[in-house]
Amino acid sequence: MKNISKFFYVLILLGVLQACNDPITVGTDVLDGDKSDFKSLTLDVVSNTVTEDSILVYTNTGVPVLLNNYPIGNINDPVFGKLKCDVSAQLSMPLSYDAPNYSGATLDSIVLRLPLANQSFLSDSSVMNSIEIFELTEQISDETEEFYSSQTFTYDENVIGQASFKNNLDSVSIYTVTDDGKLDTIKLAPHVNITLDAAFAQKLMAIDSVTYTKPDDFKDIIYGLRIASKTEDGNLTNFNFKTTGARVSVYYSKNSERKQFNYFFNKGAVVAYYEVDYAGSDCQVSVDGDQSFDYIQGLSGTNVKLDILNLDQFKNVIINKAVLDVFVADVEDPKGFLNNERLILTTKSDDGGFVFVDDVALALNKQTFSYFGGKLVDKNNVKKYEMNISAFLQTEIEKINNGENPSTLYLRSFLKSTDLRRSIFYGSDHTTYSPKIRITYTQL
Repeated sequence: MKNISKFFYVLILLGVLQACNDPITVGTDVLDGDKSDFKSLTLDVVSNTVTEDSILVYTNTGVPVLLNNYPIGNINDPVFGKLKCDVSAQLSMPLSYDAPNYSGATLDSIVLRLPLANQSFLSDSSVMNSIEIFELTEQISDETEEFYSSQTFTYDENVIGQASFKNNLDSVSIYTVTDDGKLDTIKLAPHVNITLDAAFAQKLMAIDSVTYTKPDDFKDIIYGLRIASKTEDGNLTNFNFKTTGARVSVYYSKNSERKQFNYFFNKGAVVAYYEVDYAGSDCQVSVDGDQSFDYIQGLSGTNVKLDILNLDQFKNVIINKAVLDVFVADVEDPKGFLNNERLILTTKSDDGGFVFVDDVALALNKQTFSYFGGKLVDKNNVKKYEMNISAFLQTEIEKINNGENPSTLYLRSFLKSTDLRRSIFYGSDHTTYSPKIRITYTQL
């Protein structure tokens, strides 16, 4: 992941690309000549399921970039194995605020609020999930430009808060302190409220008011929180740390007046941690070399490596259109996470980083994916992903004709850092639905 253009990656994280559902169109009108000059054939592809160690989840270069959502939870199933998702997050001051003066104040309560993001998967709302909150004892360095999903931070193992909840998107009513110091009830978007230990609030209130005017000094004292799942095998829950709704609120009284001060996450570093263990799962069988099925998983899960056969048969040709088909296997997913929202194709650079193929880069530049595809389609009750690789294949043929080695393709989830879905495909050994490339070309 490290070599994918930072500009494009920021676009992906910020979600500015249009999720166009138009059919693949590139290559259909490359030539205006007689279509009888076109030749068509299908190429076989050798596919293998491969692992990926970690992915970029936070960068503070330029404008700090946060993920669209942060999954938290533990799941364990026989298909993809175990997946663990935690979050470490800095606390920071509001964008504009009057520094609190806690001197002589009495603590009423301290509450962590975590807004739920839209669940982009089929989640069993009857399952009870539990999370625990810990205080970080290691600072998330502002000097580190990038954090990957394998990054961990030390924390105090004493639990300072915990909550049990179900994945539902119903609105929630909470108490708030009005400007005149009275309690009021307001209705907010779905979220989870966690009461934190008074000792953590007292630590916040013990900081002198001068330090509260210096956000950098505050971060040298309060490193942040670790939010982790206590449920051994539950759901993943998406939380939105980008909104000001994600906060720690200290409710206190001073001079017989109720007050409230909020600490936020959206101005600091929020680092997702992903851990995958495939041992004993169906996916592990494919990782070990079985080619009956291929497995793709978002977050730091598996990719599919694709090697195209017999490209050396092409000499002096123009590729009018080339489409890669990968066929969705008719299997059950006990956790209900099928299928990936969108897939993309990459190659690898000399130092091992992933690089978008030209067809994906074109779609990113135009801020529309109608030129590439990568969405799940259902044709005659056959589910598959179609991806245009016309530009990529033309370049590959020219490379081979010049005596260079061909590139290996890697099929990955598009929003891999936040995509909770996964897909299962028929592999190279399937007699009917192995991955294929449909080509229309002109012989010069």
